[in-house]
Amino acid sequence: MKEKLILRSPLPPGDIMTMTAAVKSLHDMYPGKYETGVVTQHPDIWANNPHVKKVEQGRIIDLAYPCINTAGHTATMFLQGYMYNLEKALDIKLRLTTNRPDIYFTKEELERPPFPQLPRRYIVFNAGIKRDYTAKQWPLEHFQAVVKHFKDRIPFVQVGQSKDIHFPIEGAINMIDKTDLRQLLRLCLHSVGGLCSITFLQHAMAGVEKPCVVLLGGRENIPWVTAYPYQTTLHRIGSSLPCCKKRACWKSRVVPLYDGKRLPQANMPLDKSLCELPVTGTVMPVAKCMHDIKPIEVIQTIESYL
Repeated sequence: MKEKLILRSPLPPGDIMTMTAAVKSLHDMYPGKYETGVVTQHPDIWANNPHVKKVEQGRIIDLAYPCINTAGHTATMFLQGYMYNLEKALDIKLRLTTNRPDIYFTKEELERPPFPQLPRRYIVFNAGIKRDYTAKQWPLEHFQAVVKHFKDRIPFVQVGQSKDIHFPIEGAINMIDKTDLRQLLRLCLHSVGGLCSITFLQHAMAGVEKPCVVLLGGRENIPWVTAYPYQTTLHRIGSSLPCCKKRACWKSRVVPLYDGKRLPQANMPLDKSLCELPVTGTVMPVAKCMHDIKPIEVIQTIESYL
């Protein structure tokens, strides 16, 4: 008889995208042994997934990725985070059997874009950030320069949610607040490629196997976030900047926001985890490692896959 599992995680959608790899790896390595249900805040990620069932009763396992606490000193990938946690909880051996999030689409979703009014070819991008980790922000001026460069060649579709920090980019098709999560996945599926910092869109583009330019700077460890195929990651780790010369800094914010929010892992105020080299002459303050990634680098990468 199959052991019934209920896998729970309260984390954001980008994190849950990597959880799909752990579930796939479990069933690939132990076929027929487990019946898994999942409890997350983002059911659209699990739609059509053959490894996920409706499990009313079973062994409840709360999952996260505690290995992030040592990711700055090891060659650990984000995709391995939930997998290691699940491996320990079940006391079994697991290895990754995929190199990307495990997302499934219906025949209709594969054949029909979610927004017929959009151009047939487009690049989807996210120019904003959540308020907890503003150190991920690339200058809005740089995004503007990229969109302007490709004017009349290929349109850029801007996505995100206004509850986070977003400014519409001139010349882009504004789809901020106009997609649910499933529509966003389908938007990525039918796109030519993507552009973003370390965020949900990065994982979505990997899940649908489309090119994506990812703006890392110096905040996160290279192996942690660069394992996806089709992804070009632009970073400054190992550069002359003292704060990320040897390893990622893992800082949260560029400047204080005075909102009292705390870093969950360390129970430390986010305003105490600040960039050492903030650049404040831009529309939004940004980390120098992000500011130093110039628009031409992004433009050349996009040109290569166009």
